[in-house]
Amino acid sequence: MAFARIVRHTWPLVLGLLTGCLVVVGPVRGPIANAHLQTSPLAWTQRYHLLTSFHVPVPADAKQHGWCYDIATIDPQTDVYYLADDANRQITVIDPQTGHIHGIGTGLFTGIGNCHQGDYSLDGPNGLALAGTQLFAGNGNSHVLIFNTRTGRLMGDVFTGGTRRADEMAIGAGHLVVANPDEKPHPYLSFINLRTHRVDQQFAFNDATGGLEQPQFYHGRLFIAVPTTTRSPQGGEVDELDVPPLTHMRIIRTFSFTTCQPAGLAVRNDGIAAVGCANGPAQEILNLNTGQQTAVPGAAGADVVDVYGGDFFYASYGIPALVIADQSGTILQTIPAASAATHTVTVDANGNVWVPQDKGDVNVYAPLQ
Repeated sequence: MAFARIVRHTWPLVLGLLTGCLVVVGPVRGPIANAHLQTSPLAWTQRYHLLTSFHVPVPADAKQHGWCYDIATIDPQTDVYYLADDANRQITVIDPQTGHIHGIGTGLFTGIGNCHQGDYSLDGPNGLALAGTQLFAGNGNSHVLIFNTRTGRLMGDVFTGGTRRADEMAIGAGHLVVANPDEKPHPYLSFINLRTHRVDQQFAFNDATGGLEQPQFYHGRLFIAVPTTTRSPQGGEVDELDVPPLTHMRIIRTFSFTTCQPAGLAVRNDGIAAVGCANGPAQEILNLNTGQQTAVPGAAGADVVDVYGGDFFYASYGIPALVIADQSGTILQTIPAASAATHTVTVDANGNVWVPQDKGDVNVYAPLQ
């Protein structure tokens, strides 16, 4: 992510400089179901427990300086987990049915860029999105690579017109929408046709001063987290765009925050959204229908978020921990993370919560029954 990724690995230093689920309780398939559960009596008073952990082989410098990775996505049909793995310059694939771990597009990505120095503008892969068997991945050179999930083969390579990373993504209105957060003079969105793999339109954010973050579709409208703008220089905003037709796009509403600098954005099907705040003392829950904001206090510094039913998930590098809250903003559980590098959370169709840690570990937490 653009703004939040500036702070995720070196957050104590950079934050000072700066002034991403309906818990479906059901059977878990494959080897995860048979994983040995290490619990204590106190664990049963919690909402989720550690189910299992996968280890991804990473280079030695990733173990020494921190594992550079970004967004993850999960195929709702197969439960296969895809992680943008900068350290390995690939999309790392974990199949929970078999426990098999492999890479897609290995060597085709720019890699960690300046990840360990806190500059992520050249990293790749970054954002990921699935459309059927098409897997889209943003690269650090303003390209979007498209792979077939069945074969792992490269299907397309789309240039979005910049010099730095194509980052966070969403799919809707027949297009992949990808944020180009680091381009000058203004960051912009690129709309890639899912059928032709061509850029049909772009939309510049002339008022954005801190890049662009996660886009999401809801009821035919496009919402996007914008860390800082000329209108909201401290707290940032979530913008709503009237997308169709692409040639007449415009911002029709803005939801401004006092102290947030939005990074992650995940929208429930009723329009209640989790907003990951890169700065400030709390996270946010935003009603996209009414504009009502509900703070989640005590969960500072988050990047990627997820929401599915009654539970809202915040990958907080500021604590560091996975923070789980309800719609009222009450924290239900805080699961400590290995380090401040933790900034990604993804929930699968079984209600299992996937959280990459440091040094190649990916933990999976299951709802208690």
